[in-house]
Amino acid sequence: MTSSTHSRDHTKILVSIPLAELADISRVLRELNGYNRRCADWDKGSLLSGEAPADLQRLWGLARSDRSAGGPRHAAIDCVIVQPSPTLREQLTDPRSARVVQGTALLSLTLLSYSLCRALDLGTATDVDTVNLGLSALDFNPAEWRPHPPGTPGYVVFLRVLHALTPISDVVTLARVGSALCAAACVPAAWWATRALVGHVLGRPIAAAALAAVHPLIWYSGADGQSHAAEALLAILIFGGAATVRGRGLGWALLLVAGTALAGSVRPTVALLTAPVLIWVFWGRRSLHWGAALAVGVATVASWTALALSQTDAEAWSRAQDALVFDLFVSRFGLLGGSFDPVLFGVNAQILALGLVLSLLPTLGWTRGTGSWRWAFWATIAVHGAFYLVLYASEPGYLAAVAGLAVLTPASWSPRAPLRATIGPLLGLAFVSVGPATVPLLGVPGNPRLWLPTAAHVVRCEAGVGAYLDRVCDPDLHPMSLFLDTGGENLAPRLAAVRCQRDVVMVIDGLGHAPDLDVSLVFSGSALMGLPTGIPLEAGPEVEFRYPRPVEQVVLAPFVPYAFARRIAAQARCEATSPGIWPARCLPVLELGKTRMIIEPLLELPGGP
Repeated sequence: MTSSTHSRDHTKILVSIPLAELADISRVLRELNGYNRRCADWDKGSLLSGEAPADLQRLWGLARSDRSAGGPRHAAIDCVIVQPSPTLREQLTDPRSARVVQGTALLSLTLLSYSLCRALDLGTATDVDTVNLGLSALDFNPAEWRPHPPGTPGYVVFLRVLHALTPISDVVTLARVGSALCAAACVPAAWWATRALVGHVLGRPIAAAALAAVHPLIWYSGADGQSHAAEALLAILIFGGAATVRGRGLGWALLLVAGTALAGSVRPTVALLTAPVLIWVFWGRRSLHWGAALAVGVATVASWTALALSQTDAEAWSRAQDALVFDLFVSRFGLLGGSFDPVLFGVNAQILALGLVLSLLPTLGWTRGTGSWRWAFWATIAVHGAFYLVLYASEPGYLAAVAGLAVLTPASWSPRAPLRATIGPLLGLAFVSVGPATVPLLGVPGNPRLWLPTAAHVVRCEAGVGAYLDRVCDPDLHPMSLFLDTGGENLAPRLAAVRCQRDVVMVIDGLGHAPDLDVSLVFSGSALMGLPTGIPLEAGPEVEFRYPRPVEQVVLAPFVPYAFARRIAAQARCEATSPGIWPARCLPVLELGKTRMIIEPLLELPGGP
């Protein structure tokens, strides 16, 4: 608004307006200039700024009312000075003003991104890896799934630093705050990477930062407590680093290779699937440079792998890694596995398609242009899609790195960015906000439903986990209760064991696609054991296993199938004290699928053997 300074009974007003608007208010200016009587007598340091044209119109009305009244109701206007103000474009291109404007915008967008991620934290979790990663900050042991092999020691170091710097004690909250910070960091990273690609082109770096703040998959990945948001952040940083060091000396290029290999300690796929970016950097260099890059990369990966192995049992880690990658992912879910199932492949393909559509929404604004970085951009996206199609895709979050690259789309824009550049992310944001919890899968017998990255899915999942915890954490149950569960989802048992200090045995039994995968997982506090071999996700012959802690009650966990409940009830030697609850003495030998667990009562009777 227009501002004024007063001296005696007079008013002096300085009005600052854009140059383009001067012609539209020339009549007002001519009238106001009649009041410029003693401008030279005023101290210019006391002048304040106003805006136009609305303020000038109001000022003119005030001046006329003062004149017609014969004496001012306010101070008389002695002087009106009009000076042009810089346009928004001029302010942004001025180095000092640009730093202020862009810094304010980046800070606001970063806070927006963090707030969106934290808004989806409803107190529990949506995936067991959230619990595993949080536990790893307190006790790193990949052989016991803290986190699962290979262990990602780089991300664990980040969580440990976060834990040391904050008062957060709950492992789930720690993991979710960590992922939210990574998602928020994508905002300044996108701004920096876009500048590295196209220089200081007005608007494009800020546009990339805005896309990172509202990208639906980055938002969701920043809320789920896993390391997907960190993968998106690393993809952005690696691409921006490649644009910065390309054409520089060998030392800079090798530094990028080492950084990319070190990023594999956060998520191993980062180092593997960003190969096209490194090829772009080294394209045209001598073969000696390629050899040096390979040596640096291998040495860096070996260093963080050795660090992970030094913190756990190497043999157990190796067996768990083989069971996870080869016996489960490749063998049962991938195109190359010996137990390939076309139904499972169809499920994976639909999950992959969903992830690609969501992650690539910003590329709807892609425009033609030149630049060798473009082939590296699209080649990296293609490598991600092919890798997960052939191997395994269980959730769209695996495509978070593609989402990170997609927010760099403004680097491709022509001077006038297309409107569709903003429509895509906004539609995605609306989808995550109000979309369904699940949708039917196509062509799958029994019509199971597809997991979706939406707020509705979070509410549905966390409500179920909350009900599970209410049952398992019930203080009326004996502290030495052993809970029995069944199925393929181990989030609730893992979280119940951590938060309630209860022991939960989950029997993975009767999987139609893999009948030989018949194993029991034991969750006890932060520990995880597999029966009968002691290695998670492995099966073996019948064995006897003496439970390491005394048990007073055997309790069925919530949501177990009726068939499983009937199987346990048939083994009981006495009646249940409450529905789904038996004294341990009623089940001295508990049969769980192909395994057998021996349970001893908590107390020995006086005079007993």
